[in-house]
Formats: sequence, structure tokens, C-alpha cells
Amino acid sequence: MLITAIDITSRPVVSTHQQDVGHACDSATQPSSRISDGWIVVHSYPQAEAWAALNLERRGYHAYLPMMTVRRRDRVLRSMWHHVETPLFPRYLFVRFPGHWVPIRYTPGVYRIVSAAGFPNMASEAEISAVQATEAVRRSPPAQSARWAPGMPCSLRKGFAFEGMPAVITSVLDEQVQISMMMLGCFRSITVHADCLVARDE
Repeated sequence: MLITAIDITSRPVVSTHQQDVGHACDSATQPSSRISDGWIVVHSYPQAEAWAALNLERRGYHAYLPMMTVRRRDRVLRSMWHHVETPLFPRYLFVRFPGHWVPIRYTPGVYRIVSAAGFPNMASEAEISAVQATEAVRRSPPAQSARWAPGMPCSLRKGFAFEGMPAVITSVLDEQVQISMMMLGCFRSITVHADCLVARDE
């Protein structure tokens, strides 16, 4: 069954090729040859993403924490703005599959390994590479652009399926935009119409 989210105008706006949202993680969590080539999805404590990534690296793991630069108002001088870096997917980071993943759970800053049926949820090498390819764009000061482009942080507009969920654009073809996002604890790429998206400023 093709998953399609419909807005009030009955126009399809979001689609994936997963057969069932409730089982979206199944293929990512089954023991297979894919598991040795991917990245484990790790959930950190609130605002502890960078700390968790640092501690994982110190323990010999290869961790990846996607970041983005946003523009924020100064807390004291409200007329002043600053550019600050923040995690692209709050509380989520990725660890290249190390063979033995259980010790990751006990690394300071790590809340849990996202898993199902006793196996960790995985993001594929291709999925992580697509996000890594836009790292330089996301970490540059946000540009004021009227058009969407790969690397731009975004979220789904209010009123659409998965509204407000953090995402990043990985490709654009006319009005069809492919975005990567965390969905049900799994890393997913979906295609949406450009009208579904709003820029992220936090």
C-alpha cells in the first residue's frame, strides 16, 4: 500500500514507498548483510548530542552528528542576532556499525540505541552520505533565498502530514523536493511538493 498524506484540498503532498508506517523500521532492524554497512541510530539525552558524539569518538566509535547554522535573537539585546550551530535532528546522531553495539548504550550522553526486536535501527551508507554531502551548506549562515536547494534545513508545514518534523533537503526536481528526516525512530527519505515545506530557524 502506498502511503499518501492528503491535505484538506485532497491533493497528495507526501509519499514514501514504505508498505506500512507501523512497520517502517522492520527492514532496518532485521539481521542482514545491510546491518554491517550502515549507521546505528542513537538517541541522546536532551541537549547532549555533542557530548554523546564526543564520548563515542573517545571510545573509538565513528560518530556522526549532523549540524546546521541558525539565526537567533540575543537573549539580552533583542535587536541583536547571532548565528549559532544546532543539531539538524534534535537528540539524534549516528554511529557507523562497529560489530558490537551494546557498549554504545552505556556511553555518557547516550540515552538509548533506537532498536526493534533486539536489533538497532539502521541508516544506510547512502542515506548518511546524502546528508553529509550538504553539511557545508547547512553550516554556513542561512541564506535568504526564495527557492529550495539541497542542504537547506526545513520542516513540514502546519496542516500536512508529519508537520513540524525537522528535515533537510537532499535534492530538488522542479516542484518535487526530496527530504531526509527521522520518522518513528528511523532515518527516511521522502518526496514532497515544495509547498509543503517551511524554513527552519531553530
